[in-house]
Amino acid sequence: MKGLKKLVSVLLGAVTLFSAASCNFGGSMDSSSGEVVADMGMRETYQGTHDYTATDTEEYLVKNGRTDYKLVVPAQTSEILERAKAEFITLFREATGIKMTVVTDEGLEHNATNKYISLGETRLTAATDIATEKAKLTRDGGRVLTKDKTVFIYGGSDYGTLFAVYTFMSITFNYECYFADCIEIDTRVKEKALKNYQVTDIPDFKHRGANNTLLRNEDGSISDYGYRMRYMDGRAFDFIPIHKTYNGVNDGRASTNSLAYLPIEIYEEEHPLCYSDNGDELCFTAHGDEVEFEWMLQECTNKITYSLQRYTPEEYPLYNAASITQQDHSGYCGCKEAGGCAELSLKYGGIVGVYIAFCNKLAERVQDWMAQEENAAYAREDFRIFFFGYQYTVEAPVKLDRNTGEYVPYHEDVTMRDDVGVYLAMTNFDYQYSFWDDRNKQGRDNIEKWCALTDNIYYWLYSCNFRNMMFPFESFNFYYDGAMSWLANRSNVHYFSQTQEPTKGTMTAWNNLKHYLDAKLAWDTSLNVETLVKNFFDAMYGQASEEMQDIFYSHRAYMNAVILEQYGLTGTGDSRPTLEKPEYWSFLQLEQWIKDLDAAKESLSHLKAVDPKIYELNCKHIEAEAISNIYLTFICYKSDLTSAKKKEYKERLLYDIEWIGLQNMRIGHSSDDLFVTWVERIEA
Repeated sequence: MKGLKKLVSVLLGAVTLFSAASCNFGGSMDSSSGEVVADMGMRETYQGTHDYTATDTEEYLVKNGRTDYKLVVPAQTSEILERAKAEFITLFREATGIKMTVVTDEGLEHNATNKYISLGETRLTAATDIATEKAKLTRDGGRVLTKDKTVFIYGGSDYGTLFAVYTFMSITFNYECYFADCIEIDTRVKEKALKNYQVTDIPDFKHRGANNTLLRNEDGSISDYGYRMRYMDGRAFDFIPIHKTYNGVNDGRASTNSLAYLPIEIYEEEHPLCYSDNGDELCFTAHGDEVEFEWMLQECTNKITYSLQRYTPEEYPLYNAASITQQDHSGYCGCKEAGGCAELSLKYGGIVGVYIAFCNKLAERVQDWMAQEENAAYAREDFRIFFFGYQYTVEAPVKLDRNTGEYVPYHEDVTMRDDVGVYLAMTNFDYQYSFWDDRNKQGRDNIEKWCALTDNIYYWLYSCNFRNMMFPFESFNFYYDGAMSWLANRSNVHYFSQTQEPTKGTMTAWNNLKHYLDAKLAWDTSLNVETLVKNFFDAMYGQASEEMQDIFYSHRAYMNAVILEQYGLTGTGDSRPTLEKPEYWSFLQLEQWIKDLDAAKESLSHLKAVDPKIYELNCKHIEAEAISNIYLTFICYKSDLTSAKKKEYKERLLYDIEWIGLQNMRIGHSSDDLFVTWVERIEA
């Protein structure tokens, strides 16, 4: 009998019978009408590897509610492989009710009759091509392979093995993770044929990350949600920390760290030429002074080589790069001495060329140090130096070769070494519009220009409004029409998404959906956005899915028609104008959205008796979307609200903070948290 699909509350253990449907509309939302329109003819395909071939055999994985299979793990396992084992046991039991027997691989050999599921690189994998496949799988890619009656699950690393467990569960039991408290999987499976798995699943972007604290535990380790979304890399996950002081504690910085190399308080008195005229940044020419430049270059080299010795490859295998990235402000050096920043900026096609020239020299010295025999234990393969392409360094220093029609380096000195890369903060995009909109042509062209300089491009995207984290931000348009495939075709190394400011529990203004879309599309850029959206709504809101989709598309249509088209409030990040004005938001529309959300919860009231846990879970997800609308109503129309309505909103928020987990939700970038600011404004 085929198992019933269920929605699982990871935190609450809730269960409901559930069957997901999918649809494929194609196209994107028109910015003026909010209607779905056809593709723009600019779609690209990224040729990724997502082969899910798995046909039923005459053998059984589960028969009569029992299994003859045992899970085999290596005698010595890593922390990640232990997680892979635990996840397999948990999800298999969730689907079948069976607790899988686990054995180590000691004394085992593959044969045609044994019924094993081999996890990771065990003794049994000698019967596979794992030795030649691991490099192709990359760190996170994996294989699920049937040979005789044994199923092999392994990856390019233990991370790949863990993620291959999720691929196995998806193919076998329709597993999917949507949110920290929401997964979907078949249940009550009493019979399941053994499949002839010939599966290879490799992420389109090798590294994927976001700033959502739900992806991390309080100690900074990756959370269950982070692993299940296969979305574990932070903005600087592979950057080795650079310490302000040698043997320093808690003074290491991985990014925005140029002044960690040469702290002003330590070096400025003896080496003032190493700092910009305004003192906000390093001067990467040392004001044209050759002696000071040599000291600066060597000291920066020393900081990196010190970190290479402090963070050994065995203990910190992910640290495979160092960044020397500018501080998070717009102050850069324009010193006018001979050989200084102003002169070299003209020569190199911008101040960014000065940064590149310095990084080329720095990378060369680090490589020379690692090549010395006495430093072999600290050397890392493919170690790279990165700088930020950000603000005044975002535009690539190239020129057009009129003979070939191709971009070439502006000057030979800005030809980037193979071990130098750019972390491209894509601030010259407007994420509220289609990736293909004319407003984003400059950003697309700039990526093409960087591709003429290097293959080492990390992407940093901004799908948020830093000024108004509590407000809806129409960045969904950006996902459509093959944008992710286009990006992966230019560089598929690292994708980092800057979304709404982190919270303890959930988010509002549809930001939970953004994280889901980012995670899914960064893994497989070919996925259909509308299908992903519908599946997310079905899982998160259950039988209120259609009502919630109507509200979601109503929000999007309003943002496109009013905020963008009528008022022209464009821009991204800190450049976004404030939206805290009543003329931007219709009071009647805000009230209608709140009523519609309450009605969506009411439509689930029959579940109170049938399944109270899933009722509460669905209602929590719905209420999370009410927060931004209530906030907008209060901020824009406080003087028009009755005392009773103010009291209602205040009490509702105070309840939601504990119920949903909004204790750390931010109103604006680096502002007070929601609770403190809200109470202050209500009582003012």
